[in-house]
Parts: sequence; C-alpha cells; structure tokens
Amino acid sequence: MPKSQVSFKLTSFELIFGLSLNFCKTMENYSVEYALRKGRIKLSYIPVALFISGLGPGMIGLVKLNFHPGLAALGGFLIGAILAWLWWSFTSAAWKIDAFGNTRNVHELRQKAIREKLIYPEGHWGNKTEIWSQEQRDAWSLIEKKFEKPDELKVDGSLPEVTEIYFAKRKNYLETAGSILLSGLGIWLLTQESYIIGGLLVLGGLYGAWKNYKEATNPNAQLTIGENGISVANGNLYSWDKIVNEEAYRDVVGKNAYDVLEFQIIDPEEEPELYEDERIELEEFTHSAEEIDHLLRVYRSRYQSKKQKK
Repeated sequence: MPKSQVSFKLTSFELIFGLSLNFCKTMENYSVEYALRKGRIKLSYIPVALFISGLGPGMIGLVKLNFHPGLAALGGFLIGAILAWLWWSFTSAAWKIDAFGNTRNVHELRQKAIREKLIYPEGHWGNKTEIWSQEQRDAWSLIEKKFEKPDELKVDGSLPEVTEIYFAKRKNYLETAGSILLSGLGIWLLTQESYIIGGLLVLGGLYGAWKNYKEATNPNAQLTIGENGISVANGNLYSWDKIVNEEAYRDVVGKNAYDVLEFQIIDPEEEPELYEDERIELEEFTHSAEEIDHLLRVYRSRYQSKKQKK
C-alpha cells in the first residue's frame, strides 16, 4: 500500500475518533461512582463468579475422572483462576475506554479504581496481562490526553462552611448492648466451670461496653472538615496548603474491611519528602468513607477557588 494511503487512513481514524471523543466530552455524563459500579461488576464480581464456577465444577469433574482429591482441588482452583484471569484480561481494556472516555474526573477515577483493585497502578506487571486490540490502543492513546488536565472542581452549595463528624450514637449504643450480652455469656460459662473462655468473654465484653458507651456519650466532634482544612479530635488543625493525598476509602485487610481517612501533612517550607502520615478509622463515625471523601473534594475545591480569586 502506498505510504500516502496509510497516512490518509490513520488521519481518517484520528479524525473520526477525535470527533467522537470531543462529542463524548460534551456528553461526559458518567459520574466517578457510576463508572466504578460498572467496573466492580465487570472486573470484580464477574471474575469472582467465574472463579467459583470453574473451581466447583472443575474439581467435581476431576474427581469423577479419578484424580486424587488434592490434585482435583488444585486443578479446580487453576481452572477457576484461568477463567477469571482471561475475563479480566479481555474486559479491562474495554472498561478503561468506556469509563475514562465518559468520565470527566479521570484522576479521581483512576485513584479509586486502583484503590479498589479493579486495575493496576502505572508500571505494575499486572498491566502486561491486559489484552488490547490495536483499535483499543489507538482509542486509549487519545483518551490519555484527558489526564493532562486537572479534575473538575466539585461544586456543592448545600454544604455549610464546615461539617462536623461525631461518633454514631445508635451504632455505639447497639454495640454497648452486644458487649453486655457477651459479658453475660461469659458469666454463664463461669458458672459452668469454663473459667478461661468465660473469663475472656467477661473481660472483653466489659471493655467493649465501656469503650462503646464512652463513644456513644461523647458530645465532641471527632473530625471537622471545612473550607480552611481538616481538624481532628486532638485539637490539631491542618490547613489545605499543608495537606496532600487526602482520601477516605474502604480498606480491606484480609477478611476485614474498615472505613478510613488518610492524608499526609507537609510543610511547604521544608523538603517535600518530609511528611507525616495521618490515618483515622471511621467505623464508629456518623459519616461513611464515601461521604467523607465527597466532603474532602468539595472543601478542597472551595479552598482552591478562593485562593485563585485572591
């Protein structure tokens, strides 16, 4: 094929896709949360379902073929893992093009998608297992230009200048009651001469009841987020110009999951590498991680807007 024809063909593709990309920019009606919901279904829930569907039938089938139960279990595990991996490898590229192409705040989306382990961070070996067609690579090269622009500032005029976050009374009262019942069970076990387990349950229940009741009756705000920064229960106030990488999210550790708020505190006059980590567990608070993350972005945007007007 003559060189000029190849050039014309590529230019036509770029023109057509560029026009469609510009159209998408005017129709970017995916919120970050909507894009993440689609990602959870395609890149998390379906792979897990495929893994389970491959594990069970695969193991049963191998047992019927007279494989040793241990080898059958290993074989079923490998079948499920391969099915899940193949689905993710083929689907991740399509989800990225759809999600990032139709979402305005691509930086926020990428940060949260990596945090939820839907995709891998830049440079991670897992990205090499993705399977892309040439058309998808061409489309992605154009979508990547969106990352050159900062995310759009969130505007929410319904929020006051500051939002105070407290311990959740109802949840803590319920946990207090549960701890008291646990102590009661321990006392009953003590009467049955089960001294070790009964004693541990009594001590654990009493401590839990004291802790949860103390939190339920605490009248002070444990976290304050506002236009000037973040204030924590110990009295420290951190202004936005000294805060970086703030994020509230659901942290999964093994089989347990916790709502947490993390941010780093820097001194603009010191070396940027010198920072202090702050981590606050949100499980007992009135606001969820998703709600607090929204507050962080709104108040950060208000601070930046006021700073730009000065």
